[in-house]
Amino acid sequence: MLDIPIVYDGTIAGVVCHEHVGSPRQWTSAEQDFSALIASDISLSLEIDRRKAIETNLEHQAQHDALTGLPNRSLLIDRIDQEIKHARRSGSLLAVLFLDLDNFKQINDSFGHLVGDALLVSISGKLKGVLREGDTVSRLGGDEFSIVLTDLEREEDIDEIANKILTVIQQPLTIEDRELFVTTSVGIGVFPEDGDTLEVLLRNADAAMYRAKERGRNGIEFYTEDMTVRALAKVTMIANLKRALVNDEFEVYYQAQYNIDDRELIGLEALVRWNHPELGLISPDQFLPAAEESGLIVALDRWVMRTALGQIQQWRAQEVPAPRVSLNLTMQQIDQEGFLEFLTELIEQTGCRKDAIGFEITEGQLMTNPERTIELLRVIHDLGIEIAIDDFGTGHSSLAYLKKFPVDTIKIDMEFITGLPFDEDDVSIVRTIIALARNMGIDVLAEGVETEAQFNFLLDAGCSLVQGYLLSRPQPASLVFAAAWPVVSQSSSAAESS
Repeated sequence: MLDIPIVYDGTIAGVVCHEHVGSPRQWTSAEQDFSALIASDISLSLEIDRRKAIETNLEHQAQHDALTGLPNRSLLIDRIDQEIKHARRSGSLLAVLFLDLDNFKQINDSFGHLVGDALLVSISGKLKGVLREGDTVSRLGGDEFSIVLTDLEREEDIDEIANKILTVIQQPLTIEDRELFVTTSVGIGVFPEDGDTLEVLLRNADAAMYRAKERGRNGIEFYTEDMTVRALAKVTMIANLKRALVNDEFEVYYQAQYNIDDRELIGLEALVRWNHPELGLISPDQFLPAAEESGLIVALDRWVMRTALGQIQQWRAQEVPAPRVSLNLTMQQIDQEGFLEFLTELIEQTGCRKDAIGFEITEGQLMTNPERTIELLRVIHDLGIEIAIDDFGTGHSSLAYLKKFPVDTIKIDMEFITGLPFDEDDVSIVRTIIALARNMGIDVLAEGVETEAQFNFLLDAGCSLVQGYLLSRPQPASLVFAAAWPVVSQSSSAAESS
């Protein structure tokens, strides 16, 4: 027998065997060379196949998301480019959808990245299941997905598919014995009316997605031209905000809060204003959304805290009996690593007493990550700082969570105060909130009180505290006590504690 090994990847993968039967045989060198050549060719063929498999795998990895196996941005761009060419030839519609999961960060923070990754894999499977053959779904990164819908005849077809996507995403998922609920915001750009190039279509679909976020999430928005104008305005606003922080263009105003029984001043809410060098005083409604979206809200909030605590100490040095000052606290601030260290260090640096300040956090913000928020607010409350829930009645909090929060005051949102005392629904809602809070031993503050009729209704209903233009508008620090009505009581416990 003549045996020649087949060597593949450094090991023997097999043998080329020649056998002579009947009598002993001496194999010639030519025969041995011929057999070795066969073995070498087989080895080379195996190596070529291996390299092709490696190249195919590398190419797949370069064009697909490692977690979900979906096409990535690179492959998406190539496919959109090809489908645009096809749509031009066929005259059909092409739609690009941008999807962003709502509040996915809270799931990651609450349950960990392994659960978050498993959720993304499940969502990917749902999206593939709802699409037609020929459509493409890709993961762009994080919790963002994009879908390309091809060979469409009507825009109604796009809307129908998008609504199917919303419906399937909303269905509960069970991951590691946890039932999770998630929604998504969808933005849509349509070829050719919303753009006839790859870059324009992607940009416009992205802008539409952000509009869906702004309108309450879990919705669908088709691109419109004003979205581009709004996007440019937002970019300009963010750039101006950064400049304003550097140039110290912000100012803290203070709005008085009163005891409803004797109209005694018991607190101040610190409110940020932007004193633009050219446009003058800018309302928070115009710049806070951009600050929150860009992350600048963290730096802005901390500036307000430093300024307000410094002002409290200045009033104290002037022997002004200032009441407790409430500061607005955002979820982004709570999620910021080192916030507690920043707060305790700031209190120590300014020498401000902890019972001279309080924090207000909106009900909607509380419910984005309740477990994490409860933990942090308890630590803050244990320091002696009072906590208020702002905009109560608008954030869909559950009573199960409400009883866990270390809450001293509930602020009824002005949306329910405006119709008092004539709107029956507002009357019922306000009475219910007051009764609930009193039974839980929590103070109730009604914000946005603008008329004596509203004030008198709240007084009769048992509301304890009020705030609004009827009593005092927000004022700069130099005017706050001159504008506050009535004069601060020197003997009030709030004044003595500050």
